Amino acid sequence: MNDFKTKVISAVRWFAFIRFLSQAFSWFMTLFVLRLLSKDDYGLFALATVLTSFLSLMSELGLGAVLIQKKDLSLEHTKKVFGIIILAGLTICITVAVLSPIAASFYRDSRLIPISIVLGLQFLFIPFQVIPQSMLERDLDFKKRSTVEFASAIIGGSVTLISALNGAGVWALVYGHITVSLTKVIGFNIAYPFKHMPSFNFKDIRDMLSFGSYTIGSRCLWFLYSNADIIIAGRLLNTESVGLYKFATHLASLPAQKINPIVNQVAFPAFSKIQGDTELVGAHYLKAVRLMSLIAFPILWGLLSIAPLIPNYLGEQWREAVPLLQIMCLVAPFRMLNSLTQPIINAFGRPEVSFKNQVNFAVILCASYLLGCYFWGLYGLVGAWAISFPVIMMKNLYRSLPIINLTLTRMLACIIRPAIISAIMAIIAISVRSAADGHTYDSLVLTSTIIAGAVAYTLLSLTFNKTTSNELIKIIRH
Repeated sequence: MNDFKTKVISAVRWFAFIRFLSQAFSWFMTLFVLRLLSKDDYGLFALATVLTSFLSLMSELGLGAVLIQKKDLSLEHTKKVFGIIILAGLTICITVAVLSPIAASFYRDSRLIPISIVLGLQFLFIPFQVIPQSMLERDLDFKKRSTVEFASAIIGGSVTLISALNGAGVWALVYGHITVSLTKVIGFNIAYPFKHMPSFNFKDIRDMLSFGSYTIGSRCLWFLYSNADIIIAGRLLNTESVGLYKFATHLASLPAQKINPIVNQVAFPAFSKIQGDTELVGAHYLKAVRLMSLIAFPILWGLLSIAPLIPNYLGEQWREAVPLLQIMCLVAPFRMLNSLTQPIINAFGRPEVSFKNQVNFAVILCASYLLGCYFWGLYGLVGAWAISFPVIMMKNLYRSLPIINLTLTRMLACIIRPAIISAIMAIIAISVRSAADGHTYDSLVLTSTIIAGAVAYTLLSLTFNKTTSNELIKIIRH
C-alpha cells in the first residue's frame, strides 16, 4: 500500500508540475490574445464550439474510461475498442459537416458554418489518441502524459498568438484548437506506441459498451447543462453579450480547468486499483475534499476580490464582465468540489448513479438558465447558476456518498474552515484594494491586495486549519 501511495503522490506531483508550466505559458499567451481579439471573436468561437464540444463527448463512446477501469483488460478488447472509436470519429466528422448549417441558422450567423466544419476535422485523428492516453492513465504514468500536454499547449498557444498578431481574428482560436488536438495525437503515440491494427469484430464487448453507454449519457447531460447557458444566451442575446459572459465564465473556470484534471485524472485510475477497500477510498475522498477546499476557496474568492482591477490589464472592453465574474467566483469552489465525486462513482463501477446525478443538473439548470436569461438577461443567467448549482450538488452528494459509506454531514465538515477563513481573507483583500485604489499605480494596488490576502489566508490557515495545511505541506515536500 505504501508503494501505491507513493506512486499516486508521484503522479499528482508530476502532473501538477508540468501542468503548471503549460498553464503558465497558456495564461501568458491568453493575456496577449485577449487584447488582440474582440468580444465578437470570442462570442463567435464559443457558439461554434457548442456543436463540436458536444459531439466530442461521443468520440470515444466512453470506452476510454472502460480501458482504465476494467481489471481483466486484454489486447483483443483494446483492438476492438480501437475499431469502434475509429468508426465513431468518422461518423462524427460527417455529422459536424451536416449539422453546421443548421446550427448557423439557429444562431442566425452564417460565419459559423466554415468554422464548425474545420473544427470537425479533429475527429478524424482523435481516435488515434484514445488508446495511448488511456493506457498511460491506467499505468499512472502521468509524467509522459503531462509532458505531451505541455508540448501541445506550447505549440497550440503559439499558433493562436501568431495567427492573432497577423489579424486572423476568430480563426486564430480555431487554428490553435486544431493544433492542440493534432499535437496530442502525435505526442501520445510517441509516448505509448500502439502498433496494432483495429478489430471490427465487436463480439463479447457488451459489458464494456454498457459501462460506456452510461458514461456517454452522463457526459452528454453534463455537456447539456454546462453549455445550455451559452446556447440560451446565443439565442436570446447578441454575440457581444455572449462574449462578455464567456469571458467571465472563462476566468471563473480557470482554477477548475487547471486543478481538477490533476486530481481527477489521477484519482480515477487510483481509486480503480483499490475499489475493494471502501473504507480506504472514503478516507482518501475526505482528504481530497479537505485539500481541494484549502486551495479552491482562497483562489476563487481571491479572484473575486481583485476582479475590478482586471480590466486595467486586459482592456476596458471587459469592464462590464466584472460583476458577472464576481458572482461566478462566489459559487465556483463548489463546482470544483463537486467534480471529486465522479472518479469514485466510476471506479466502483456505478455509472448509473452518475447518470442520475447529471439528470438532476441538466433538468434544473437548463430550466433556471432559460427563465433567468429570458426575464433578467445576463445577470439572470449568472444568478440562475449561482443559486441552483449548490442546491443540486447537495442533493446529488446525498445520493452518491453512501457508495463509500460516507454522509453529507461528514463531507461538509471538511469545507467549513477553509470557507470561513477564505471569507475573512476576501474581506481583508477588498478593504486593502478599496483603500489603495486611486491613490497609487494599478500594479501596486493589485500587488498589495494579493499580498494582503495571501498573508491573511496563510496565517489563519496555519492557526485554525493546521491539520489540513500540514497535509498539503507534506504532499508538496514528499
